[in-house]
Amino acid sequence: MEQIITFKDVFFKYDSIPVLENISFKIYKNDFIGLIGPNGGGKTTLLKLILGILKPIKGSINIFNLPPQKARNMLGYLPQYSNLDDSFPITVEEVTGMGLFSNFSLFPIIKNRKGILEALERVAIENLAKMQYGTLSGGQKQRCLIARAIVSKPKILLLDEPTSSVDSHVEQDIYELLKGLNKEITIILVSHDLGFISKYIKRIFCINKQIACHKADEVSIDKIIDEAYKGEVKMVSHECNI
Repeated sequence: MEQIITFKDVFFKYDSIPVLENISFKIYKNDFIGLIGPNGGGKTTLLKLILGILKPIKGSINIFNLPPQKARNMLGYLPQYSNLDDSFPITVEEVTGMGLFSNFSLFPIIKNRKGILEALERVAIENLAKMQYGTLSGGQKQRCLIARAIVSKPKILLLDEPTSSVDSHVEQDIYELLKGLNKEITIILVSHDLGFISKYIKRIFCINKQIACHKADEVSIDKIIDEAYKGEVKMVSHECNI
């Protein structure tokens, strides 16, 4: 398997507060990683280290044998919260084109409309290209934001709780979409919904300052919860099947 991301003995802290300690792992081409753990456990921080937004205080990070800052053009990112104002008059096509902005082009939509439409087609909303973003449903907005993250044709896609604002039916649709994208793109996904993501991901990274890595089909949910949450949560079974 082709190794594309390597963390070795990585430490990070905000001011004097340690967030990640002695983090080491490898991620391979076409991996689908689920990152789970408590709030404040370091999941989003880990994504930001991969993106090169943050730098470790100790240890090394390599992406395609490059430091993260030099590998950014190979990464797509969907943050946990969108900063798009629903009242702002911008189309789905234009939001998707934002994923192409760079220091070299101020007019990515004009130059790359074909690529934008291809990204919208991959997430099955090409028919909404001219719609106002603010008029879309929650699931359609998430598909648009995923299109924005993949329009530059990244080799790695990072998603921070991409289904936190949608209902369970839309959530399943989005994970089915990601499953299809994973045939071509390595995916790293933050989620609190272990029960939902377990049938889609290939490996689980339990993060709570330190890290434990497992193949998704080789460990029990109880073991993962114990490692990620230190036994502080319980599984709840809903009779409504949600």
